Amino acid sequence: MHNYTKQDLVRCMSLELEDSSKNHVYFIGEHKVRSLYFKWIREVLGKDQTKQDTRPEEGNHVEDDRGLQVDFIWSPYIGDAMVKTLDVAKKSGGSALVVLGPGLHYITESNTTTSEAFQTYSDHLVQLALSVDGAPDSTTFIWKSIEPLTSAKEKQAFRLESVNADIAKYNNLAKEVLNGSRITLWSNIQQLAESRAQLVRNAQIGGGNSTLRNSDDVLLQMLFNHQCNRLLRPNDGSCCVDEEATTWTQAALLVICGVLGVWSLKICCFQRADTRKKSDPVLEDFSVMIVTAAEKKGVAAPSTPSTAPTSSSVTHTLVQALLKMGLILLYCYMCDRANVFLKENKYVSVFNFYLATACIAIAALFSLRPSTQSAVMHRDITDELKGWMQLVILSYHMTGSSFYLPVYMHIRLLVSFYLFLTGFGHFIYAWNGKKLTFVRYCQVMFRLNFLAVMLCLSMNRAYQFYYFVVLVSFWFTVMYATLALPPLLLPPIYGSRHTSTNYAYGIVKIVGLAVVITLLFKHKSVFDLVFQCPLWASLFQGPDQTVDEWFFRWSLDRYSVLYGAAFALVYRWMVEKGWIDDGTSSSLHRSRIRVLLMLLLGVILVPAYLLLLQHCDTKKTCNAWHPFLMWLPILGYIILRNEIGYIRTNFSNAMAWCGKISLELFVCQYHIWLAQDTYGMLVLIPGAPVLNMIVITFILVCVAHEIHAITNTLAGLLVPT
Repeated sequence: MHNYTKQDLVRCMSLELEDSSKNHVYFIGEHKVRSLYFKWIREVLGKDQTKQDTRPEEGNHVEDDRGLQVDFIWSPYIGDAMVKTLDVAKKSGGSALVVLGPGLHYITESNTTTSEAFQTYSDHLVQLALSVDGAPDSTTFIWKSIEPLTSAKEKQAFRLESVNADIAKYNNLAKEVLNGSRITLWSNIQQLAESRAQLVRNAQIGGGNSTLRNSDDVLLQMLFNHQCNRLLRPNDGSCCVDEEATTWTQAALLVICGVLGVWSLKICCFQRADTRKKSDPVLEDFSVMIVTAAEKKGVAAPSTPSTAPTSSSVTHTLVQALLKMGLILLYCYMCDRANVFLKENKYVSVFNFYLATACIAIAALFSLRPSTQSAVMHRDITDELKGWMQLVILSYHMTGSSFYLPVYMHIRLLVSFYLFLTGFGHFIYAWNGKKLTFVRYCQVMFRLNFLAVMLCLSMNRAYQFYYFVVLVSFWFTVMYATLALPPLLLPPIYGSRHTSTNYAYGIVKIVGLAVVITLLFKHKSVFDLVFQCPLWASLFQGPDQTVDEWFFRWSLDRYSVLYGAAFALVYRWMVEKGWIDDGTSSSLHRSRIRVLLMLLLGVILVPAYLLLLQHCDTKKTCNAWHPFLMWLPILGYIILRNEIGYIRTNFSNAMAWCGKISLELFVCQYHIWLAQDTYGMLVLIPGAPVLNMIVITFILVCVAHEIHAITNTLAGLLVPT
């Protein structure tokens, strides 16, 4: 459910009044419904009628200047007053919401649990259902089930030992009669009261104070969700709204998936037939006779045909990869877009975030392995870094810890570190003399964007929804263009040495890119003009058709890639000058004093970032400082991770494995782990949150690994080297 605020309710009522000039809300029932009526007008209209000295039988009426009218009508039984009000609601122009709830009066009266009383109640419900037939579609009728009594004090007041059993019987009878009618049954009130009573008992047993919300407040939020979700469609409210309409693109993808399934089955059948022909025993005996005769004569046996991949095998591999991808997309759609599995709101907990982070650290320590590489920030280290960073980010999203400023800024730092590695890796690639071909650019972009593009089509989401993919793809393109444009970096001479001219070229490229980025940041109008270009505007626009959200994310990490490229240049210069030696498994510096000084520098740089963050008290201030301070902890971590040879040549195998599928993990979490555009959580196993988390995490990792393999296969087939 979405938690509606007064601003949300103002928007909701405005949209309802736009659809019709007259809007009416009726609350018909007894004391419980009257209490709901008072809370409704206080939240929506800002008026408090509880102080008015009016008897319930007299009813209540409120009207505002916009034409919204709200009435309470006392009707403890299903009688003429209720039916008459329904007739008025049917004939009134505009839209109307009618909440019905007779309450406990049927049960508290004498002889109301007999079969004759149930029959009378059933007849009244049938009469009520018939009376609302013919009402306009804009009128909504809601039947509020009778709430069970949860406290001993309430039960003693009615002096009925089996009162809740009788309530359940009446509620079940209403469910049977009203099912299929125009009246929507509000039946989860009973489950809400029972679960709330259990939580209260648990709090009392544990000796703590219960901080549960009032039942009427929860019921009110349910009513607001039912009334407004269809108009506002909030991201964190999946209830009370129809499923999104299927687009032509989604239908086409489903058809293509079916065709690929039939095609793959056909290829498998043909392959089995070919295998049976090749395994003919007569031909096998004949080939053995030829080999034996050749050996007796001392002549080389005839060579077997080469096993090079044929066009049919390539086609089969391509079809199977696309079919697997189609099934994964279908599963993602079932998890997030269809109402196949349950969803629930995230419950914010910083403690759970720290607990998950501690579990990740323990898993990393128990999977340490020696590495065959010794260079600074070699592949095993960067994969490990990407792995644990991605798992921490997943924990952050799952626990909803963005409200806690220190956690939020550390997650921002991890995203910046990922982009830092992008600049570092691609600059080292070009610095080592490897060619920046267009084919390589296409392969990298395909691996980065294949999953995101397919999800955009199948989930009917904008490209900006997967903002991390957009950031990585954009900054890779910027880095590629910077390195590919003249002056080109010269290949190394004498093995791995570079001329001073090459260093000058590298500095010019980094400084020039920094100037362009700063100018774009300082002149927002120029930034909008560049990214609102019709050729690529759809890649950077948000739901509001502006690039404001993209500007926010772009500006946070506008220097991250530059820091990575600058560090790569300084690192290679220090290696060539002989200041550090990463060719062996020993420390980078031979002098112990230098090693200690570097470790001390790393220890100082990491907490320096934390101390500086203490001086910013809002996200806006911290985000403004972040681009200029983020290099401090990054450099400190690199020093501590690489200075000592033993630490540099060992890595966490589990984290490195996760790092290889880090991008797939980040993108898939939106639809497999989380739900409702990351605002909710997926529930596969109700009532067992820990087991549910383990199962969903296992599925997420398996799917991400399979997508990684599929993407690499397709990249090799579609964009060959």
